[in-house]
Amino acid sequence: MRKFLGWLAGILASAIVVWFGWYLSRPAPTTTFEGMVINAAAGAPLQDAIVSVEIPGATNSGPFHNATDQNGAYLLVFSGLGKLKGATIGVEARGFQTGPPVSLGSVASDNRYDFTLMPLTSASAGGGKGEVVRPGIAAHLPTYVPKPMEKAFKFSLQPKP
Repeated sequence: MRKFLGWLAGILASAIVVWFGWYLSRPAPTTTFEGMVINAAAGAPLQDAIVSVEIPGATNSGPFHNATDQNGAYLLVFSGLGKLKGATIGVEARGFQTGPPVSLGSVASDNRYDFTLMPLTSASAGGGKGEVVRPGIAAHLPTYVPKPMEKAFKFSLQPKP
């Protein structure tokens, strides 16, 4: 019986060492914010729009920015945040009306939000407030092409103690 208990204790100790090694080497959980920005009048992706994310409750709450690519896609990846109680996402682009930011009350590990912006008149696109162009909104929106992970903006943050 003693031999059996010694053998069982050895297996248990090995399992604990393996689990502890895995626990210490596992990657930190990530929280992503992604989506696309669309030119509502043209029904086309909007390149070079600036998407900002603010995360209340983190040591540095932001805003964190990412420019959209040629497909209108943005991607921000955060690690080390833990559970979030909310986030705010906003977007702006030169020559387009800026809409109100979107507040997310609950944040999952993967968050996707698309924005549709209306262009300003050509006379006011140089930076003034101007009138909003009101053409019909395009009937077919572009297909979402995700931004590659290697082009993502990555941030490592810690929650406030």
